[in-house]
Amino acid sequence: MLRLSAVFIAFMCIAPLLLVLCAWVMPFSEETATLWAHVRATLLHGYLLETALLCIGVAALAVLFGVSSAWFISHYDFRGRKWLEWAMILPLAMPAYISAYSYGWLLEFGGPVQTGLRHAFDLSRGGYYFPEFRSIGGAIWVIGLATTPYVYLLARTAFASQPREWWEAAATLGAGSSRFFRTIALPAARPFIATGVALALMECIADIGTVTVLGVNTVSAGIYRSWFFMGEPLIAARLAGLLLLFVCLLMALEAFGRRGMRYSSLRQQVADRKKVSGGKAFAAFFFCIIPVLAGFILPLAILVRLVSYADLGAIFGVFDYLWQTVRLGVIAGCLACSAACLMVLAERFHHAWMRGISILANLGYAIPGAVVAVGLMLLFGWAREYLHSGFIITGGISGLLIAYTVRFLATAYSPQHSGMLRIPVEMDMASASLGKSRFHTITRIHLPLLALPMFAAFIMVFLDTVKELPATLILRPFDVKTLAVAAYEFASDDRQVEAAPYSLLLIAISTLAVLGLHLLQTHIQGWRNG
Repeated sequence: MLRLSAVFIAFMCIAPLLLVLCAWVMPFSEETATLWAHVRATLLHGYLLETALLCIGVAALAVLFGVSSAWFISHYDFRGRKWLEWAMILPLAMPAYISAYSYGWLLEFGGPVQTGLRHAFDLSRGGYYFPEFRSIGGAIWVIGLATTPYVYLLARTAFASQPREWWEAAATLGAGSSRFFRTIALPAARPFIATGVALALMECIADIGTVTVLGVNTVSAGIYRSWFFMGEPLIAARLAGLLLLFVCLLMALEAFGRRGMRYSSLRQQVADRKKVSGGKAFAAFFFCIIPVLAGFILPLAILVRLVSYADLGAIFGVFDYLWQTVRLGVIAGCLACSAACLMVLAERFHHAWMRGISILANLGYAIPGAVVAVGLMLLFGWAREYLHSGFIITGGISGLLIAYTVRFLATAYSPQHSGMLRIPVEMDMASASLGKSRFHTITRIHLPLLALPMFAAFIMVFLDTVKELPATLILRPFDVKTLAVAAYEFASDDRQVEAAPYSLLLIAISTLAVLGLHLLQTHIQGWRNG
């Protein structure tokens, strides 16, 4: 039963991706062929170029802030460090598309900044230069700040685990802190940083909301436009196939980065933090606070200002969207965690070949939500046409929940897999020697010991689900609108005031989930160390 369940879950995760690739060999109608020729001749090179430029800029910004902040927080003791240690993860709670329209409202021609400059210096329209935020530069800034925590968390883990002997040897040779960072600490942390950059770029190329709001023509934006405005699912599927090539490159980068990682169960004595004060302490605090201010606090303040302009009835109207968002997040969290638990248990009892099945099933997290959604729509369409069984899936929220499960299965799998590895195999052997069944072993040993990792996995899936936009836009029924969809639709129509209440509620939910996850992980880490 476990094996059959695991194989079925893996099939549901892989089938949409295979169908996306098959779109490159599916025949076009004459009208679709004409549209594809137009896209290929006039739009495709722009999609690829802007996607590449966006990735380069986001990687540079995430590395600049993520690595530097991780170094300061890991190796220096200054006022505010403990607060910054967890505040650096707050940008994860701010969806990039919400930050994009917040900055757009602040910096547009009629916004507070330019209006204040014109009044202060008596400027007229066209009489001064102000950079356009609705551009690829603005997208790099917003997405780079939103993905900085990925690099920060992994880089901090690497820096904090480097042993004291390295510092002592460097000090003996006369190397200062800056030279130690360049020649020893940074090269040793490079595999972790590469993994963080790969995660950041996966989020970058999957983004639809930010690039649409800011008018950037990436491959993801092309998928959305081909599906909704052209009504051409095969063209969208071919563009999704191109996006898969980017993902494959990033997965190769991430695998190359992890190749240099080494893990040890021995406790190492790490170096004490160097206490700094005065100008150095201020410089460290200022540099670390930039991504927190720009990536979370400032957009949040803008949203609070926008809500003050909103109609009171519109504010109360968001609670129906809140219920739908929370409901989908809870159901998706339960489904993904249950599916991941089945995969982990099947791998426990059938390790010889189930590990490969688990790897295939976990590919969904590396694939953008738009690609998963397009693949599932092709799969549901095939089922409706040939098996006459696709209506129930495409007519309700079932398809959306399947997409969430496929997309975030790896999120739920990783904590539970790590938790299972910490359960000694001897406990299974002792249970079997007492004549207990496999079901008894699972319910009385494995599941109780996996409770904390499973709850952490649930929070992570819930957080990802409530922020998910591409798959929700494509697959949601017309009567289902989440906070993310409502905020995006209002923002894309330049109705920022109407979008603000939905955005604030979404950020509140995400922030609570991020802080809850941080506290739970701290508790789990203390439990393991104890």
